[in-house]
Amino acid sequence: MESKTWGIIGGAVFVIGLLYFLMGSSVPVERHYQDAEAMFKRRDYHGAIKKYNKAIKASKKLGARTDHIDKDFPALANYKIVLCYDKLGETTEDIHYYTKAQTHIRKTLGETDVYKHRENLYYLWAQILYKTESVKEAEAKFTYFIKNFPNSTYVEEALFHIGRINYNTPNNTKAQIAFERLIDDFPTSNYRREAEYYIAQLLVAIHQLPDSFSKNVSDPHKRPQAPEKNPNIESLTPQPKSEKELEAENMYKIAISILQEDKDYEAYQLFSAIIKQFPESAYISFAYEGIGDIYNDSENYVKARENYDLAIHSTSDRNRIDKLYDKYHHTYLVPEYSERKTQPKLNSEHFIKAILLRKEGKFEEAAPLFETLSNSQIPAADIVYALYWGGYCYYQAAKDHVTLFSKSADLFGRLIRDYGDSPEIVKTYYYLALAYLEWGNAVGGGESRYQLVVQTVDEAISQFTNIENDSDQRWLNQMRDLKEKAVNNLPNHPIPVPDPTIPDSQEDMKVKHYDRGWAFLDEGLYDYAIDEFEECIDIDPKFKKAYCNLGVIYIKHKNYSKAINELKEAIKIDQQFKEAHFNIGLAYLRLGRFEDAKNAANVALQIDPNYEAAVVLRDSIAD
Repeated sequence: MESKTWGIIGGAVFVIGLLYFLMGSSVPVERHYQDAEAMFKRRDYHGAIKKYNKAIKASKKLGARTDHIDKDFPALANYKIVLCYDKLGETTEDIHYYTKAQTHIRKTLGETDVYKHRENLYYLWAQILYKTESVKEAEAKFTYFIKNFPNSTYVEEALFHIGRINYNTPNNTKAQIAFERLIDDFPTSNYRREAEYYIAQLLVAIHQLPDSFSKNVSDPHKRPQAPEKNPNIESLTPQPKSEKELEAENMYKIAISILQEDKDYEAYQLFSAIIKQFPESAYISFAYEGIGDIYNDSENYVKARENYDLAIHSTSDRNRIDKLYDKYHHTYLVPEYSERKTQPKLNSEHFIKAILLRKEGKFEEAAPLFETLSNSQIPAADIVYALYWGGYCYYQAAKDHVTLFSKSADLFGRLIRDYGDSPEIVKTYYYLALAYLEWGNAVGGGESRYQLVVQTVDEAISQFTNIENDSDQRWLNQMRDLKEKAVNNLPNHPIPVPDPTIPDSQEDMKVKHYDRGWAFLDEGLYDYAIDEFEECIDIDPKFKKAYCNLGVIYIKHKNYSKAINELKEAIKIDQQFKEAHFNIGLAYLRLGRFEDAKNAANVALQIDPNYEAAVVLRDSIAD
């Protein structure tokens, strides 16, 4: 063999031998990294930094494979080094370690585009700024973090820190916004209790009372035009009052002031704060009563009763106890319309803000709160409630913002898919079909939406045709009308011309008007409901249910005399109509005609001895 050939072979062997030393392997990377992790756990942060650096160096050798450890191993190891500097700063209180950490963060952020590493580095950077009391920079970093990493598990903590920074600045408005968003977006957050505490303090600071109000507190559970002296407040506790009792008193007075401005949710927050922060205060009973009134106004009678009961057991004042028992009993005294379905008990207290916004017609604000709650760790019955009302609120809001129809359809669809046995499932199908129909009308030529209406209605009818509940049958009838409208909007579908020789029967017209009236009544659209029920009576003057439902509406409108007239007509048609007897008794009670009210309750009980509402009505009236 020629010497030249031997030279080539020798050179190749030399290169191979050299590559053995130059080429990397995942083994030393893993060894150094595992050693570093062990040192970190032992709090040997200096040793861990050295090992992480060795792991980084080994990972950069030719042929070293680190994908199985991390997509960007150097970024991961550098993040761990930053953690070490952060821990050294905490344990030694030497600010230079925090400076090194920030330098390392800047360098690493410039070298990696891996989302998870950037998320961790930015959040740690914000935390370091917060720890070193660079609060303006920290707030800016937390704000940047929330905007750029909205799905991070650190967002709720970032909101809490922003709230704390502004609370201490103080910037009350920004602090309140941060804490409120924390509670709204993360209703089951571990930071909720602290956020509620800070919100209460902020409300006290924001709503400073004039001296005249501080001295004269209005009736706690009414909203008069001008403050009136409340002797109970002045005699709640012996003089002199402790500092805590004075704080509770001030918070209570501010809550009452806020109630007079119809800021129910803020008042609710302050009442709750009194209960949590001042458990020994004499104002506890008044706070429970205030919460009970707010629930009562929002028609959550179960929660209203719970709070009235707590108020009763938090006072020894006989006059207050009598007053509270009266309120407690009145939560049962709700007018009943025919075939009213029992509403499920709402377990979660997190709904109060969303419910109050819905009652005020602020659907666009209420909808995302219900949606967030539907994704939270709450009981299944509450999730059903959140999905239904979230879908409903998005549907109402979509009338002004058409893109929200999709959100409405998503929530209704999820309710049908995941909770098909819920009590409101037929009504949910109706609103899903209605959302598709109005969505199609809004966008113009929405053929696919009209087809979805047809599919939704057909699915509901196939599942529930044999259902015996009258209210569900009404929703099915309404759905058939929606399907007809959708079919008429499909292309190439001839619009049917009604045959004038075959008019709708009187019975069909009555049923249509009644179904519409019942739907309006169920939604609280009372003026529309009145029109529909009166149409029913024009067609059939002996339609007792229409008279009864008109009586209910007039009771809700506090037009008790008119309610009595309508209910008398219902009773004249059917002497055994127990709901009409109960409702007329309720109207008499509201007018102070106690003997007539008790007689009406007794008649209802003769018809049905187990009629709970009539029992409560009878027992609430003294002999």
